[in-house]
Amino acid sequence: MPSKLVDPKMIPTQTFDWGLIKPLVAKANTHNPAMSMLHVVLLPGKGHTRHNHPDADEILYILAGQGEQMVDDGKPFAVAAEKQPAWCAPEGAILQLPLTGSASTLRLGARFVKASAARWWVS
Repeated sequence: MPSKLVDPKMIPTQTFDWGLIKPLVAKANTHNPAMSMLHVVLLPGKGHTRHNHPDADEILYILAGQGEQMVDDGKPFAVAAEKQPAWCAPEGAILQLPLTGSASTLRLGARFVKASAARWWVS
């Protein structure tokens, strides 16, 4: 499969009550990749509610801001761009990531090992 340069300005942004998603690498804009990459913005006072991705591991990388990541109903751990910018959530894990701190938004990159899993399930 040939590589493809993706221009983020040409990709529509998906809007939710909790934030924005721009699918930088996904089936819709590349040649059926085996993974996907999203740019995610969580809005002030918002965050991801409980959800999971049953078909893919998710790698998250904080670009700006801070939050508290919960995995499988365990004790939430602080995540921030300047402290712990990356972690991996295993396939099927229950996740929740509310925005914390004084930053107005939390920006992160999310990579899914299987592109088909780049959708959100709320439990």
